[in-house]
Amino acid sequence: MTTHTSDRKTAAAPTIAPTVAQGIDWADVAGQWFKAYRAGFDTLLAVSNAVLAGVERVQMTQLEADVETQTRNRTAALAVGDCRDVQGLLTLQSTLATAYMESAMRYGTTFAQLAQQTNAEIVKLFTTRYEEWNRFMRGALPAGVAPEAMQQPFAMAFEAARASQEAMMKSIASLTSMAGQAQKRAA
Repeated sequence: MTTHTSDRKTAAAPTIAPTVAQGIDWADVAGQWFKAYRAGFDTLLAVSNAVLAGVERVQMTQLEADVETQTRNRTAALAVGDCRDVQGLLTLQSTLATAYMESAMRYGTTFAQLAQQTNAEIVKLFTTRYEEWNRFMRGALPAGVAPEAMQQPFAMAFEAARASQEAMMKSIASLTSMAGQAQKRAA
Protein backbone atom coordinates (compact mmCIF):
# COMPACT_ATOMS: atom_id res chain seq x y z
CA MET A 1 0.00 0.00 0.00
CA THR A 2 1.41 3.29 -1.07
CA THR A 3 0.96 6.49 0.86
CA HIS A 4 0.62 9.64 -1.12
CA THR A 5 2.68 12.64 -0.12
CA SER A 6 -0.45 14.72 0.38
CA ASP A 7 -1.82 12.11 2.82
CA ARG A 8 1.33 12.28 4.92
CA LYS A 9 1.21 16.08 5.03
CA THR A 10 -2.38 15.96 6.15
CA ALA A 11 -1.69 13.37 8.79
CA ALA A 12 1.37 15.20 10.14
CA ALA A 13 -0.27 18.63 10.31
CA PRO A 14 -1.09 19.76 13.86
CA THR A 15 -4.70 20.13 14.73
CA ILE A 16 -5.72 23.73 15.28
CA ALA A 17 -8.39 24.28 17.86
CA PRO A 18 -11.45 25.93 16.37
CA THR A 19 -12.00 29.55 17.37
CA VAL A 20 -15.72 28.94 17.53
CA ALA A 21 -16.65 26.78 20.50
CA GLN A 22 -20.06 26.39 22.05
CA GLY A 23 -21.40 28.99 19.64
CA ILE A 24 -18.93 31.65 20.81
CA ASP A 25 -16.51 33.21 18.34
CA TRP A 26 -13.54 33.63 20.69
CA ALA A 27 -11.49 35.45 18.05
CA ASP A 28 -14.21 38.09 17.83
CA VAL A 29 -14.43 38.24 21.64
CA ALA A 30 -10.66 38.78 21.87
CA GLY A 31 -10.92 41.54 19.27
CA GLN A 32 -13.68 43.21 21.27
CA TRP A 33 -11.57 43.01 24.46
CA PHE A 34 -8.69 44.60 22.58
CA LYS A 35 -10.96 47.40 21.36
CA ALA A 36 -12.36 47.90 24.88
CA TYR A 37 -8.91 48.13 26.43
CA ARG A 38 -7.73 50.43 23.66
CA ALA A 39 -10.75 52.68 24.26
CA GLY A 40 -9.91 52.67 27.98
CA PHE A 41 -6.28 53.53 27.25
CA ASP A 42 -7.30 56.32 24.86
CA THR A 43 -9.63 57.66 27.55
CA LEU A 44 -6.82 57.58 30.11
CA LEU A 45 -4.58 59.55 27.73
CA ALA A 46 -7.34 62.08 27.03
CA VAL A 47 -8.03 62.54 30.75
CA SER A 48 -4.30 62.91 31.42
CA ASN A 49 -4.09 65.57 28.73
CA ALA A 50 -7.09 67.40 30.21
CA VAL A 51 -5.50 67.32 33.67
CA LEU A 52 -2.18 68.57 32.29
CA ALA A 53 -3.98 71.38 30.45
CA GLY A 54 -5.67 72.31 33.73
CA VAL A 55 -2.32 72.31 35.51
CA GLU A 56 -0.85 74.55 32.80
CA ARG A 57 -3.73 77.00 33.22
CA VAL A 58 -3.19 77.06 36.99
CA GLN A 59 0.55 77.62 36.53
CA MET A 60 -0.11 80.51 34.15
CA THR A 61 -2.51 82.02 36.68
CA GLN A 62 0.13 81.63 39.39
CA LEU A 63 2.75 83.27 37.16
CA GLU A 64 0.41 86.18 36.41
CA ALA A 65 -0.33 86.60 40.13
CA ASP A 66 3.39 86.50 40.92
CA VAL A 67 4.19 89.15 38.30
CA GLU A 68 1.33 91.33 39.57
CA THR A 69 2.54 90.94 43.17
CA GLN A 70 6.14 91.76 42.25
CA THR A 71 5.01 94.87 40.39
CA ARG A 72 2.81 95.95 43.28
CA ASN A 73 5.68 95.37 45.74
CA ARG A 74 8.03 97.52 43.66
CA THR A 75 5.43 100.28 43.48
CA ALA A 76 4.85 100.04 47.24
CA ALA A 77 8.57 100.23 47.99
CA LEU A 78 8.85 103.40 45.92
CA ALA A 79 5.73 104.84 47.58
CA VAL A 80 7.19 104.22 51.06
CA GLY A 81 10.08 106.50 50.11
CA ASP A 82 7.64 109.26 49.22
CA CYS A 83 5.80 109.11 52.59
CA ARG A 84 6.53 112.09 54.84
CA ASP A 85 4.71 111.05 58.01
CA VAL A 86 3.06 108.14 59.84
CA GLN A 87 -0.36 109.03 58.43
CA GLY A 88 1.06 108.61 54.90
CA LEU A 89 2.43 105.16 55.82
CA LEU A 90 -0.90 104.10 57.34
CA THR A 91 -2.77 105.25 54.23
CA LEU A 92 -0.32 103.38 52.01
CA GLN A 93 -0.64 100.25 54.19
CA SER A 94 -4.44 100.41 54.02
CA THR A 95 -4.39 100.85 50.24
CA LEU A 96 -1.96 97.97 49.82
CA ALA A 97 -3.89 95.68 52.17
CA THR A 98 -7.08 96.29 50.19
CA ALA A 99 -5.31 95.71 46.88
CA TYR A 100 -3.66 92.52 48.13
CA MET A 101 -6.97 91.21 49.50
CA GLU A 102 -8.70 91.93 46.18
CA SER A 103 -5.90 90.13 44.34
CA ALA A 104 -6.13 87.14 46.67
CA MET A 105 -9.90 86.95 46.18
CA ARG A 106 -9.52 87.27 42.40
CA TYR A 107 -6.85 84.56 42.42
CA GLY A 108 -9.04 82.26 44.51
CA THR A 109 -12.00 82.83 42.21
CA THR A 110 -9.89 82.25 39.10
CA PHE A 111 -8.42 79.09 40.61
CA ALA A 112 -11.92 77.78 41.41
CA GLN A 113 -13.08 78.57 37.86
CA LEU A 114 -10.07 76.77 36.40
CA ALA A 115 -10.77 73.74 38.59
CA GLN A 116 -14.42 73.74 37.48
CA GLN A 117 -13.36 74.03 33.84
CA THR A 118 -10.93 71.11 34.16
CA ASN A 119 -13.53 69.01 36.00
CA ALA A 120 -16.12 69.76 33.31
CA GLU A 121 -13.65 68.69 30.59
CA ILE A 122 -12.93 65.43 32.41
CA VAL A 123 -16.63 64.70 32.96
CA LYS A 124 -17.32 65.36 29.28
CA LEU A 125 -14.49 63.00 28.29
CA PHE A 126 -15.74 60.24 30.57
CA THR A 127 -19.32 60.69 29.42
CA THR A 128 -18.55 60.59 25.71
CA ARG A 129 -16.00 57.79 25.93
CA TYR A 130 -17.93 55.61 28.36
CA GLU A 131 -20.54 54.78 25.75
CA GLU A 132 -17.84 53.66 23.32
CA TRP A 133 -16.15 51.54 25.98
CA ASN A 134 -19.47 50.09 27.09
CA ARG A 135 -20.32 49.08 23.51
CA PHE A 136 -17.01 47.25 23.18
CA MET A 137 -17.44 45.56 26.55
CA ARG A 138 -20.90 44.29 25.59
CA GLY A 139 -19.26 42.67 22.56
CA ALA A 140 -16.40 41.34 24.68
CA LEU A 141 -18.67 39.37 27.00
CA PRO A 142 -19.96 36.40 25.02
CA ALA A 143 -23.70 35.91 25.16
CA GLY A 144 -23.29 32.22 25.99
CA VAL A 145 -21.17 32.86 29.08
CA ALA A 146 -23.04 33.58 32.29
CA PRO A 147 -22.04 36.84 34.00
CA GLU A 148 -21.38 34.92 37.22
CA ALA A 149 -18.63 32.96 35.45
CA MET A 150 -16.91 36.22 34.49
CA GLN A 151 -17.13 37.71 37.99
CA GLN A 152 -14.94 35.17 39.78
CA PRO A 153 -11.72 35.93 37.82
CA PHE A 154 -12.27 39.66 38.32
CA ALA A 155 -12.88 39.22 42.05
CA MET A 156 -9.68 37.20 42.30
CA ALA A 157 -7.74 39.85 40.39
CA PHE A 158 -9.03 42.65 42.63
CA GLU A 159 -8.23 40.65 45.75
CA ALA A 160 -4.71 40.01 44.48
CA ALA A 161 -4.26 43.74 43.75
CA ARG A 162 -5.53 44.65 47.23
CA ALA A 163 -3.19 42.15 48.90
CA SER A 164 -0.28 43.45 46.81
CA GLN A 165 -1.01 47.03 47.86
CA GLU A 166 -1.21 46.03 51.53
CA ALA A 167 2.14 44.25 51.25
CA MET A 168 3.66 47.33 49.61
CA MET A 169 2.33 49.62 52.37
CA LYS A 170 3.72 47.28 55.07
CA SER A 171 7.07 47.30 53.30
CA ILE A 172 7.10 51.11 53.14
CA ALA A 173 6.15 51.33 56.82
CA SER A 174 8.95 48.91 57.67
CA LEU A 175 11.49 50.95 55.69
CA THR A 176 10.29 54.17 57.33
CA SER A 177 10.65 52.58 60.77
CA MET A 178 14.13 51.31 59.96
CA ALA A 179 15.18 54.74 58.67
CA GLY A 180 13.88 56.36 61.88
CA GLN A 181 15.81 53.91 64.03
CA ALA A 182 18.98 54.50 61.98
CA GLN A 183 18.62 58.26 62.48
CA LYS A 184 18.21 57.79 66.25
CA ARG A 185 21.36 55.64 66.40
CA ALA A 186 23.29 58.20 64.35
CA ALA A 187 22.22 61.02 66.67
